[in-house]
Amino acid sequence: MLKYIAALVAVLVCFNLSASELVRYRDLCKATGAIVWILKDQGARPTDYRLQFADGFAWAIVPAAKKYGVDIDAMIVTAFTESSFHADAVGEKGERGLYQIHRRPLRDWKDIRENADKGARLLARAIRTCSDKGGTWEHVFGHYRSGRCDPEFGKWKARLYRRLKKELRKAESLPARL
Repeated sequence: MLKYIAALVAVLVCFNLSASELVRYRDLCKATGAIVWILKDQGARPTDYRLQFADGFAWAIVPAAKKYGVDIDAMIVTAFTESSFHADAVGEKGERGLYQIHRRPLRDWKDIRENADKGARLLARAIRTCSDKGGTWEHVFGHYRSGRCDPEFGKWKARLYRRLKKELRKAESLPARL
């Protein structure tokens, strides 16, 4: 992941972007790196199309997360655990897309931006609902999955979320070199 983030920064610098433009793209670069890390950590091969489309996922996830005030990394973990970043995934009960949204509220379930927007809204609702009941990530992810603030349903997502946060802290603590 570190090499990927460094490469993205190098590309941005090579295009002579201003400091404000670099700051604007920071969240997108970080999200792209996080998506790549999760996919590789979970066994994706270098030729996997999801790795090649990681920046496309980031362009959908980051604005949706910011719109609803949701942690970007929580959105990334949710997309991975719901669909493994398969935009055309269909669940057992008819859930569809990256965030496994039920059909009714979606106009185009394969549109990753619309799906990410609905996923962010549901995750924001889970955070609000579960904040009164302990408010751990296990509760929040459990609510996203089951509709109840049940920590049993959110354990795996919360573990992956904490591992991702740890990796990102390590990456951010390294000195930037080009």
